[in-house]
Amino acid sequence: MSIKSWKGALFALGLGFGVCAALPSNVRAEEQKLVQTVENRLHPDSTALPRRAEYGYVSDDANAVIARLLSYETDAERKEMRRQFYLNSVWYRQDAQYVDENGKPYLLVYEGAASDRRKLSYELLAGLPFFSNAKVLITTKGDKLIAAVELGRPFTEAEAYRNYRNLLRLQGLTEEVKAQTAGKTPREKAQFICDTVAKRLNYDYSLQQNCLQDVVVSQRTACVGYNGLTELLFRSVGLSYVNMIANNRETGVMHIFGTSKIDGNWLIFDTSNYDNESGPLDASYIFSELEHEAKGYRDFKLLQGERLN
Repeated sequence: MSIKSWKGALFALGLGFGVCAALPSNVRAEEQKLVQTVENRLHPDSTALPRRAEYGYVSDDANAVIARLLSYETDAERKEMRRQFYLNSVWYRQDAQYVDENGKPYLLVYEGAASDRRKLSYELLAGLPFFSNAKVLITTKGDKLIAAVELGRPFTEAEAYRNYRNLLRLQGLTEEVKAQTAGKTPREKAQFICDTVAKRLNYDYSLQQNCLQDVVVSQRTACVGYNGLTELLFRSVGLSYVNMIANNRETGVMHIFGTSKIDGNWLIFDTSNYDNESGPLDASYIFSELEHEAKGYRDFKLLQGERLN
């Protein structure tokens, strides 16, 4: 198996629900069955400690940096989901700590209306900003839909603060790229961002690091982290970006990348494959047509609900 055919594995995301992007009828039925089986499975952690104000930042600070990071987002529902993903990871709340019937800890990362299920599925498939290889449980709480990340140990204020510091680093990176691409054409912006992502990141072949936070910590990640950073930077500088998934033709493993409308054409940007660490950057994976990606992948699906037009 070639390196190219193996790179880009999404399976390490470990999402614990049976949903795919296109949501065909059989998948919806499987998803509904799963929700019924886990109904009321999670409970608030009665042993969770109350918050202590000793880390030098307040919720307004966290909300402010998140607002700056998501300033590009025009879809109100999607923006709210991502806002919660960020905030619940960087700001400790006692009431966001859950456990299952065996006492295993979970962190609430989203709570919303049941009608949000489809978009929530899209966003979770695109990857969480924190928690590599996260297993996410979708369940209900009264008339609300919730998503919670399974943790190996209870979430702490110290971990939330560490995540907040990394969020500031991520915000700093987006501001730096926005400044460096000011005045450039859309094509020049896209090229600069792809080069920045490839230069900054190294592919994690162990697939243990695979989220957006990894791009500012170890700078080693798999396709979820590559794509998450590419999307954030594209959209931060005013470029369109729609997440796509596909299955590897040889292994069946899921892969994530993006498409952006440049000079009137929707083009593929697959930065984890562009970053060819065994040699020169493989330019065939950016500014490419879908037919190029189809050489190694199949079953393409958009993760957002909008059509490409």
